[in-house]
Amino acid sequence: MKFIAVILLFFFGWFSSVPFKYVETTQQTAMGGRQESGKSIHYEVKLVVSHSSSKLNFKRLWIGADEVEIHLRAANGGFLKDNSFSKKDTITLIAYKRFLPKNNGALIYKKMDGAIGVPKEYQGVALLAYEIKGKTKYWEIKEIRKLPNVNLP
Repeated sequence: MKFIAVILLFFFGWFSSVPFKYVETTQQTAMGGRQESGKSIHYEVKLVVSHSSSKLNFKRLWIGADEVEIHLRAANGGFLKDNSFSKKDTITLIAYKRFLPKNNGALIYKKMDGAIGVPKEYQGVALLAYEIKGKTKYWEIKEIRKLPNVNLP
C-alpha cells in the first residue's frame, strides 16, 4: 500500500510541478540626475528552465496590481535571440516600472500600453504568467530582494 502511495505522489508531483527552478527576484530603484528624468524600478527574476522555449513561454508579470512588460536575457546579461532558450538554461526576466514627473514635480507611474488587470488573487508580491505546452499557468513570487538605490548623474 505504501508503494502505491509513493507512486501516486510521484505521479501527481510530476504533472503539477513548475517548469522552472526559481533562483531569486531583485529590485533596484534608479533616480535620474535631472528632475525630468524621474525614476525607474528595475526588476530581475532569475530562473533555471526545465523546458526549451518551444514548450515554455513567459507571457506576463504583475508586480502588485501593475502589469509590467518583460524581456528575456541570458545568464550573462546578453539578449536571447528570438527569446529562445534551451532546457536547463539560466535566464533572467527583466522588467521596469517608470515614474515620470508631472508639471508640479510629483512622480506618476507610467502604465504599460495594453496592460490588463491581475487575472487572479495571489498572496505574494508578484505574479508570473507562463504558457507550457499551450496552457497558461500562474506562479507567485513570494519575496523580492531590494538592492541599494542608484542615483544617476
